[in-house]
Amino acid sequence: MLLEEELYSSVEGAKDCLMRLTKPDIIEIKNLVIPHPLVEKVLYMICILKGFANPTWQIAKEFLNPITFKNDLNSINIASILPAQINKITGILGRNRLLSPEVT
Repeated sequence: MLLEEELYSSVEGAKDCLMRLTKPDIIEIKNLVIPHPLVEKVLYMICILKGFANPTWQIAKEFLNPITFKNDLNSINIASILPAQINKITGILGRNRLLSPEVT
């Protein structure tokens, strides 16, 4: 379980990365037929945070609107994340060794 300090540090890191994401980046990801497994897993986690219990690549691609994607992510209220969502995301993180703090 993340400590509160770790949580806020992670959120700030995610916001910094989000600020660097460009519209062409979003369009490129959306146009992928078969995404890199890491990209796919991150987008699955976003879908879970947006309320989808069983995300697919097609569902994930629907969120990749280059105009609204960044705002949609910024609008996620971390205080309202449910324990079930945390468990699903933790499961994804646990299954993928690529999703570690060392990956930049």
